[in-house]
Amino acid sequence: MLILFLFMGLWLQLFLLKELLLFGRDVESSRQVWSSINGYPGDYNYREFYRDIGYDAPYDYIKPYIACNGARVPTGIKYYRITGKNCEKDYYNVQWAQDSVEKQAGHFFDSGQ
Repeated sequence: MLILFLFMGLWLQLFLLKELLLFGRDVESSRQVWSSINGYPGDYNYREFYRDIGYDAPYDYIKPYIACNGARVPTGIKYYRITGKNCEKDYYNVQWAQDSVEKQAGHFFDSGQ
């Protein structure tokens, strides 16, 4: 069964096969949402996903928060923001990230019309 519906000015197709539901994606929207090179995730105001104090902090400082055997593990605490590859990282600023979220959410919804 094929179902068509309008979402943000785009006609989307849903394919329903017994218990399996398949749907198409808009290529441009996907790029904006998922691409760290051309999309929103690459914004320099967002937290750096790959830097974590579990690996960055001095061992004695982080020891109470890592694995019992002393192995460094990700803690989820990230002090740095995205600043490009192979360069010194700047500290993450929550307000700058929030400003980017608001700007990009507006852009995303305006682009869908």
